[in-house]
Amino acid sequence: MKYFRLGQDDREDQYLTIKGLINLPCFQQIKQGDISGLPKSNSYMVVSSYSDKLPNILSNQLFMVTQDIFALIQLFLGEVDYRCMFLVNRRRNIEKFYYIPQLPLINCLSSQCKSNLDKSHFTKIVIKRERYPDIFRISNVKDRVIIISLPLAESILRRDIKGVQLEQIWLEE
Repeated sequence: MKYFRLGQDDREDQYLTIKGLINLPCFQQIKQGDISGLPKSNSYMVVSSYSDKLPNILSNQLFMVTQDIFALIQLFLGEVDYRCMFLVNRRRNIEKFYYIPQLPLINCLSSQCKSNLDKSHFTKIVIKRERYPDIFRISNVKDRVIIISLPLAESILRRDIKGVQLEQIWLEE
């Protein structure tokens, strides 16, 4: 089975900052992948965005997806705990509704992985050769690493989804 890292397109016009996330009392838990401290629904202001459209995937500050991708996650994983967030950019007069799914956390990094010492940036991601869920988050790393299977990646690419970046993940030899 092939796996891919799912993330937000890192082109400059896709970059945005959500005001106030870092001030949440549960922010450190959220960074580690536990969304239980977040309220069921919230709204936040987008501070900087160079585009007139918000992407379908946000993963720089927090992993969030739109309804299209969330429906695929539910299709592949089944029932998933989630939180909702409504983002508003008043300067550009745009708003969008996002879901924050609670993804399975799996410790699957291989010793062949290449990263800096604190695992906050990866140059090459290698995971152990096992069977994994179709979407999950790698645990015990500072970087937010969301992994998806080939069937889920193909499903995402078949839809009109904007702001997605896929990077192939290597399996341990």
